[in-house]
Parts: sequence; C-alpha cells; structure tokens
Amino acid sequence: MTVKEQFLNDIKEAIANRNRGLLEVYIEMPGMSAREKITNNFMNFQAKHDYYEKAYDDDLHLKANPDIFIVFYEIERKRVEVVE
Repeated sequence: MTVKEQFLNDIKEAIANRNRGLLEVYIEMPGMSAREKITNNFMNFQAKHDYYEKAYDDDLHLKANPDIFIVFYEIERKRVEVVE
C-alpha cells in the first residue's frame, strides 16, 4: 500500500465512522521556514479526499509542484508520518 493509499483510506474510515474530528495536514514548501498546517473539518472530508486523490502523487507530493509535499497528517487521534 502506498502512503497515498493509506492516507485516503484513513480519510474514508473517518467518514465511515462519522468521526466528527479534524484532519490536519502538515505541508513543506520551498522558501518557507515553517511547515504549513491545513485543518479540515469533518464536513469537508469527502471533498478533501477527492482533492488529495487528484492533486498528489503516491508519495504525497503535489503533482503540480513536487517540491511541495505532505510531511505528516493527523486524523482520528492518529498521527502518520509520511516516509519517502
């Protein structure tokens, strides 16, 4: 299973479990001294799932700019480090 598949499955599980928590995604970008934290509400989980499925490659690098990538994410009290 790729990192992307795990990420998308974790989002699907949260949707199925009707977890009302948050999805927090930490991004690294060139030229930024600190990671960007993106917080998503449960109501947006499906839309974010669909976005990440289309916009990111199997290693969770942004397809449009591979220098932008997900470092780790937190969902349902679970933190997942993304390993390249």
